[in-house]
Amino acid sequence: MTEDFKGGFSEKLPEDETYEKVQDSHAPGPVSNKTGAAEGSSEIPEASAAEEPVTGSADGEKNAKHFEVDVSAAEDAIPDYVESGQVVYDFELEKGKKRKPRKRGAGCLSGAVYLVLVIALSIGLAIFALTVVNDVTGLVKDDVEITVEIPKGASLTDIAKILKDNGLIDNEIGLLAFAKLAGLDYTYHQGTFTLNPRMGYHELLKALAQQSVSLETVKVTIIEGWTIDEIAQKLESSQVCTALEFTTALENNDYSDYDFIAAIPENEDRIYKMEGYIFPDTYDFYKGSDADTVIRKFLDNFEVRFSQELRDEAEAQGMTVEEVVILASMVQEEGASEKTMQMVAGVFRNRLDNPSKYPYLQSNATLSYALGEPILWMDEDDLENPDPYNTYVHEGLPPSAICNPGLQAIKAVLYPDENDYYFFVTDENNLFYFSETASQHEKQVNSIRKNGVGIGEGVS
Repeated sequence: MTEDFKGGFSEKLPEDETYEKVQDSHAPGPVSNKTGAAEGSSEIPEASAAEEPVTGSADGEKNAKHFEVDVSAAEDAIPDYVESGQVVYDFELEKGKKRKPRKRGAGCLSGAVYLVLVIALSIGLAIFALTVVNDVTGLVKDDVEITVEIPKGASLTDIAKILKDNGLIDNEIGLLAFAKLAGLDYTYHQGTFTLNPRMGYHELLKALAQQSVSLETVKVTIIEGWTIDEIAQKLESSQVCTALEFTTALENNDYSDYDFIAAIPENEDRIYKMEGYIFPDTYDFYKGSDADTVIRKFLDNFEVRFSQELRDEAEAQGMTVEEVVILASMVQEEGASEKTMQMVAGVFRNRLDNPSKYPYLQSNATLSYALGEPILWMDEDDLENPDPYNTYVHEGLPPSAICNPGLQAIKAVLYPDENDYYFFVTDENNLFYFSETASQHEKQVNSIRKNGVGIGEGVS
């Protein structure tokens, strides 16, 4: 069809065919024409046929006819809301076929379908991520031994399906991606393997890469407040790995793929870089495990337990994960119950918030960590000890955590008791005495000694 600048149109028409004028579904009413056709008529008015072929015709045939429809005479029939010169009608010349009216509400329906698809996709991705996290750590899995048979020549994809079918993992794709990213896409052996869902991706893949043997598992409980040295001894006594293998791997292996480890600032005064990040919990290990596998299981658990919610709260309070961990380790050592941890955390937070008045945290526990022995009461030599962990002579936080705190201590730091205390002391019966001023604190200390009760930890 070739448009005419006069408002008409040109089309080649067979000699003996009749065409219908079709009013567009959006048109407000009929249009009158030059020949005076009645309003509402479905017939196209006669128009003079052009003698010459229409310019621009594809084949130049001379049987083209030219029709003009004058819409100027229909101005009275056009509603007021239509602007002058606006096209309000169109005509379809396809034989015997009326234009299908647009279905109202189709746009809304497609939008609703899109929204449903987006929501469904988001839920699916969330479920996928949760199953992967659970599979990686294995901590929320059932503590059962499951025997599987790996056939000769099985690919990693085949193995992932076998593990899922036997209830050892929930997400096959997650295992395949983890193996690739962690560089664990080994050649796996055929045979019979006794595995545990709580092993997590890393240990499962390591176990399957070994020759088929009967692997003995051992349950190991890490207590809140233990240091890396104490944890190393526990692992050795449980025959998981030797203490030296554990501490050597901690110091020499690269764990910067964990963002919280990568964020630890370099400090040559730190005794152990990763002190504070070996999360206390109960774990299942194979006897004779690789130290790297053991460490990654600890770090995987820390990543889950120090949740995004806690990270967001720390950031909102202007604290880094490292600062929270260090302070939580001090609270873990100084506190006892959940309530006393919150109150002790309140004391430390008060001091940190008022550095001009209280620049030193003055915690016995920090120097005790450096010396490797408990200090119940600081003597003159202790007070002047230049060790970087002595918070009586060095301002602010110590160079690193002084133990591996549990979740309760971490939460106490982020949600401390709101008080006005700057001092506390404990007695040998583990009773806590809190004071707002130095003079009140001295009176508490003297009263404890007068009653023949020994002094414990505290801030003086």
